[in-house]
Amino acid sequence: PAVTCKAWAVYDYEKDEVTQGFRDTAKRPPASLTKIMTAHIILKLCALDGEVLEEEMTVSERAAGVIGTSAGLRAGDILTVRDALYGLMLPSGN
Repeated sequence: PAVTCKAWAVYDYEKDEVTQGFRDTAKRPPASLTKIMTAHIILKLCALDGEVLEEEMTVSERAAGVIGTSAGLRAGDILTVRDALYGLMLPSGN
């Protein structure tokens, strides 16, 4: 498939190396990398304890004020980690 992003990399976790890439060493803003790593950490925690997904969290003023989000969260909203993870991985769900 065609890839239209400005830079990309394929990382082999077992070999601990980038196996393919395009402009993969160029400095870039983190963009979705922060979201992906947050999801990765949550999923690793879930592998140890699946109940993590059912824990509840409260949306802070800071999180509710993020510009560019499509998640529609408001300060004080309470949601499960499962729902937050789902919202995190939606397009532009910062």
